[in-house]
Amino acid sequence: MLEQLINHYTDGNKANFAAMIGIKPQLLSNWLKRNTFDAELLYKGCKNISADWLLSEEGDMIRDKQNDNSQFVSQSNSPELIALCKALVENYQQRDDVMNKLVSMVKGIE
Repeated sequence: MLEQLINHYTDGNKANFAAMIGIKPQLLSNWLKRNTFDAELLYKGCKNISADWLLSEEGDMIRDKQNDNSQFVSQSNSPELIALCKALVENYQQRDDVMNKLVSMVKGIE
């Protein structure tokens, strides 16, 4: 997902993408290595990104401006949505931690 966003918003330039969303390139590099990200930062920094796509990879990556409405915009800053995004990211990070431990254990057995 990150690679798609980087390609769309900055023609593949990772440093420019990091600057666009307000993070250091090293953090972006870590996200890419770990296949994780901060959904809230991406949602705020990527103009017209679809929240549905960001959270589930379903639908179009970019919102159709014709279907954009003020109700969605007002809900996008709701504490409940932000909490759900953070919980989703945390779940992905926990999954990645478990996978890394399993890989280490398997390598130790070999």
